[in-house]
Amino acid sequence: MGCDIHCVVEYNWDGEMFEFCSPNISRNYDLFGLMAGVRGPDEPFIDPRGIPKDACSTVRRECIVPLEAARTDIEKCLIGQSVKIFKGDTAYNPWLHDFSWFTPSELQAVMRDYNKKYTYRQTEMTVVEAMMWKLHEMYSQVRLVFWFDN
Repeated sequence: MGCDIHCVVEYNWDGEMFEFCSPNISRNYDLFGLMAGVRGPDEPFIDPRGIPKDACSTVRRECIVPLEAARTDIEKCLIGQSVKIFKGDTAYNPWLHDFSWFTPSELQAVMRDYNKKYTYRQTEMTVVEAMMWKLHEMYSQVRLVFWFDN
């Protein structure tokens, strides 16, 4: 069973985070290792930070599960596993892991390191990086929120 990345590019407008897009990034364990220590040979650039508290509604809908609304389903699928509590009465989606986020400069550093170590070019993430820098010209806060499935 493979592991895929899911991500959302967010921007801050008037004090609230909004989704700009959800890019489709190809499976690349070398890149995943640099981003979050997932399945690749490298240590992560930054240890996974979790979901930002001010994440946009798309990220919250995908990654956060209200415990009260889904307690029975969560308990059925998590026998012997632990749920990472996110905030009060919510928990991370049990099918996802290694939630984190990067600013444009952090993603740039990861891609610089990736391009020095590996010959396979990760075109999709390079385009995401360029798009984030362009957005950053218009909005004060831009970030890539990402997580992985199994």
